[in-house]
Amino acid sequence: MKVLLLESFYGGSHKVWADQLQKIFGDELTLFTMKDRFWKWRMEASGLEFAKEYSKLNQSFDYILISSITNVAQFLAFANVDRTRTKVILYMHENQICYPWQSDRTEIDKKRDRHFGFINIMNCKIVDSIIFNSQFHKTAFINEVKAFLSVFPDFVPKWDKAEIAAKSEVLGIPLNIKVLLEKSKIENDVPVILWNHRWEYDKNPELFFQTLIKLSQKAYKFKLIIIGESYKKKPKIFECLDKELKSHIIHKGFVESKEAYYRLLMSSDIIAVTSNHEFFGISVVEALSCGVTPLLPNRLSYPEHINPELFPEQFYNYDEEFETKLDYIVSNWPRTRCSFADKMLKYDVSHLGMQYKAVLNKL
Repeated sequence: MKVLLLESFYGGSHKVWADQLQKIFGDELTLFTMKDRFWKWRMEASGLEFAKEYSKLNQSFDYILISSITNVAQFLAFANVDRTRTKVILYMHENQICYPWQSDRTEIDKKRDRHFGFINIMNCKIVDSIIFNSQFHKTAFINEVKAFLSVFPDFVPKWDKAEIAAKSEVLGIPLNIKVLLEKSKIENDVPVILWNHRWEYDKNPELFFQTLIKLSQKAYKFKLIIIGESYKKKPKIFECLDKELKSHIIHKGFVESKEAYYRLLMSSDIIAVTSNHEFFGISVVEALSCGVTPLLPNRLSYPEHINPELFPEQFYNYDEEFETKLDYIVSNWPRTRCSFADKMLKYDVSHLGMQYKAVLNKL
């Protein structure tokens, strides 16, 4: 089995996924990458660069596995791939159809950027198989395409939901879950609440931190670990933290070392998630693998990690319920402590590795 993997945004979850597949397939896999920047330009032109590199190899592959921030049709047009011998597979980390618009985006901005969603659609039509990183992602994307296409003026391509669904699979991102399960959990005198997401609007930091400010005003005892990548433009709530929650914060900022990051996860007790957008959620899965007690929205990909019907106390359906349940968890700590670490083994590289190989062999 010879596999070529093309990753045009080699960072974050994309890097984790590519590196883990390199471990799974070993010498059978050839990896081409680009730096994780200029994502719009990657979608526009990475196919051309990958085609150039592919031509230099002068060899054939059984499978070409392509990450979603690449124009697959562009790559195939210039790479001269023998489609009778080589199966082309698209891995959908994300899509630009279901991604929530920022509140300050103008209608002109939205119209200009719609073609990125159109690239996602054309990618799905041209490949032999599609792998989504969650069932939620697969369902949301397939169901949203028809409405998305309706805004275009004419010559709109036909979208056959059944055809796309028939060639689609769901495989999460392989992670080192067993390694995390072997680490020692740190016991704390007061509950430590964790934020380990990007510092961006789609993670809904306003609800998270405003709720913690209310808990602080009630004189509840808790500590706070704030991790995640910060960008030049970030939500204003992050500028208020040193004033409003300073006495609670024991760590704030990005962590370069993976081991240091895992130590902070092991030092955390509660992960309260407020995200409005998530197709998989590595940060949550890793926190759960470290025995952190969750409070999750009953939407997006989170119900695939833990069954909300079996554990309804760990889920909320609206903002007020988030505040009420987090108040209860913190005020009744440690009686509210619970661990779902063992349930994350379904994402371990040893388990998912076999599934990835099975999907490719089925083709």
